[in-house]
Amino acid sequence: MHSYIKICWYICSVLDAFWIISVAFLSAGACGILGCFLLLRKMAMLGDAIAHAVLPGIVIAYLMTGTRNPLFMLMGASVVGIACTFLIQWIHQKTKIYSDAALGLTYTLFFAVGIILISAFTGMVDLDQECVLYGEI
Repeated sequence: MHSYIKICWYICSVLDAFWIISVAFLSAGACGILGCFLLLRKMAMLGDAIAHAVLPGIVIAYLMTGTRNPLFMLMGASVVGIACTFLIQWIHQKTKIYSDAALGLTYTLFFAVGIILISAFTGMVDLDQECVLYGEI
């Protein structure tokens, strides 16, 4: 019986690793194609900006729903990511700031707001700064 449990545990860990590697592989392919397009438009930092800017959306989605449901987190992240993109474009068009400076300004602002929201409102929840800063697939 003990060896059966070991075999089941091994199979489950292999399947988890398979899904993690599959998601990483598909994400890398999609991001590589989009990255080439953004590099040609001289907006190479846009992916990094959106990745950092979605943090307030995740925190606000948690605060509004009270759950860590991935669907709500994705919706909050999507709304804030699109808002970040429009804000970058608006700053670039309305001021004399270059697009890369607008990117840097916007994503640091959004990321700082996200860290402040985590620190202030999610005291006893597993939304800590270490997970955000170091990341995990």
